[in-house]
Amino acid sequence: DQAWVKAQPKEAARPVPTPVSPGLPAPEKRRMPDQVKEPLLYTSIRVVREKPGDCLYESEHFQFRTTAKLGVALMKDVCRAFESTYELVRLMPWGIQPRPEEGRSKFQAEFYETRDQYLATGAPSWSAGVYSLKDKVFRIPFEELGISAQPGAGGAYYRKGAINNDTITHEITHQMMHAFVPYMPIWLV
Repeated sequence: DQAWVKAQPKEAARPVPTPVSPGLPAPEKRRMPDQVKEPLLYTSIRVVREKPGDCLYESEHFQFRTTAKLGVALMKDVCRAFESTYELVRLMPWGIQPRPEEGRSKFQAEFYETRDQYLATGAPSWSAGVYSLKDKVFRIPFEELGISAQPGAGGAYYRKGAINNDTITHEITHQMMHAFVPYMPIWLV
């Protein structure tokens, strides 16, 4: 194939006009977003429950489960990475409108206090976070969210380190595109 390509005459490629059907407007040009800002509404946190060992929080598009009480302020800070990724995927020029998996009203995320708890879910040992296509849940340990326990504060948590936005963006994009993943080539996934 390479030899054939090299043997072809060196002609400049001519632009091919985009066909327009009579009576229809020209197709809109789609562009990658220059920047993404999640609307303030997206990062509003609702506490569904905060029972010892069973906490559930919600933002506009996500439900967050954890065994530790994190509180509204901390969850609002953490959920920005999730809601920003939602907005990024929504604005991409592919025309994908992210929707939660069938039968769910929000995307599901689970946070684990320790790496051992995270790994016990079947997450790969080399991973920092993972979207399970089978369970349709994104999982991540506290350390990747920059969350630490306050010494001497009776199990209170706070943001001490950086949020691993690379992992969150990568895995949440898988979650947003869950319906397409089985049909995509592995290199594209």
